[in-house]
Amino acid sequence: MRILGCLISIWMAVGSPVAGEGSTPDTLEQALEKAKAKRAYVVVAIYDNDCEDCRRFDNETFPDDRIVDWLDKRGVLVRVNRSEEAGKAVAEKYRISDVPSILILSSHGRVLGVQPAFVPPLRLMLRLEAVVNSRNIRSKKGVLDAWAGQDVVLAAVDRAKIFAREGRLEEAHVEINWAIDHSAAKSPLFQVKHLAELMSVYATIAKQHSPAMEELKTRLRVADRAVVRSRRSQTYEMYFIRGGYRSLEQPEKIVDIYDRVKRITPDGVNVAAFRQLIYAELLDAQRYDELMYTVDDGADVDLFLEEARKTRRSPESVRFTLAARYEILLGLARFDDAKILADKLVAYADTPATLVSLAEAAYRSGRSTHHDVHRTTQAYETTGGRNANVATALAYLLASRSSSPDKAIKIINDTKEKVESDTAVARLDKCLADIQSGNIRMAAMTRREPIKPKYPHGKRKY
Repeated sequence: MRILGCLISIWMAVGSPVAGEGSTPDTLEQALEKAKAKRAYVVVAIYDNDCEDCRRFDNETFPDDRIVDWLDKRGVLVRVNRSEEAGKAVAEKYRISDVPSILILSSHGRVLGVQPAFVPPLRLMLRLEAVVNSRNIRSKKGVLDAWAGQDVVLAAVDRAKIFAREGRLEEAHVEINWAIDHSAAKSPLFQVKHLAELMSVYATIAKQHSPAMEELKTRLRVADRAVVRSRRSQTYEMYFIRGGYRSLEQPEKIVDIYDRVKRITPDGVNVAAFRQLIYAELLDAQRYDELMYTVDDGADVDLFLEEARKTRRSPESVRFTLAARYEILLGLARFDDAKILADKLVAYADTPATLVSLAEAAYRSGRSTHHDVHRTTQAYETTGGRNANVATALAYLLASRSSSPDKAIKIINDTKEKVESDTAVARLDKCLADIQSGNIRMAAMTRREPIKPKYPHGKRKY
């Protein structure tokens, strides 16, 4: 018996392997490093040599398939022997006086929770989930730091992607649900930076897996009711609705929900917040009256361009942001203000790309002017008719302003003779087909990229 006891003690000190987890770290420091790389939590099992319940953890709880799966996906297990100096130091650091104890840490070493005494597998599983999803891990400002589990949620999203690619749709569904239900996924920082990606993965799974689609629709209906009926801020639900319907390619439903919010609670806090959040959808729907708030101060253009110079904002970002504002001004029939803005943008960056952006905005608005035709014609002549983007922009613009498409068709055919790129030829062919079919407005919309104001929740318009 003494020999058996010694063998058990040695086995516990070394650490027994857990299926699916790979090599078990020997020290807490190693476990933390592994957790950072894996984007997982650290589960510290603190024991000593003369502890019967410690053996029960190893014999009954840790080998359980549910615990093995949880650790494989979301945790790194490390055993710490309190009978040794290193283990004693860990117990003292985290004020652990009883064994066995299970300590749950973030990969940054922050204590999330403790499970004192032995528990069977199911109870440990429930305890782990309760600890890592606790809202108490939020900071006072409501923003979750990296230690709070955002890295683990993103790891789950990546796993769901892999499962979906491999055709393991049920597993992908379970994984994406775990990610979306995690409290870290509801933090303001996660909403802004990562929720759109999460919803995109969810939609990808849902399109291949009908139970996932039904659940996603249910979640969207719940979010819809929360936003429409509540007078309290429902920021997470609004981000969820936007991300969900964008991923399902149903932007019209986002605008429909906004209209119901505005009709049912016109003075509610969700109206203005939702309007700012779905800027791109309202712009695509030509709801220029709803976006008047973005063009109510002409001086903002000068401030925006000055800041763009200082921060070296990308030319593409500047073009798309101001071209969107140009479209709104034309849509509101504020032609003088529109011309002033266009002149400032051209003075900032007089390039073919700038002139193309303005031309596209003009024919999207349905109220292009002779200034738009003049600017784009100059760009066409300057580039010698060899730039497919400029040629298509001018052709769409001319076709939208004239009952006869002959001139627009001639420009496309002339440019096709001068370009060599297959991509350019395909773009010109698409433009020609659109003009001949009269499908000019739809062609313009499908070529757009989403436009996002830089300060969607502040006083600034960009």
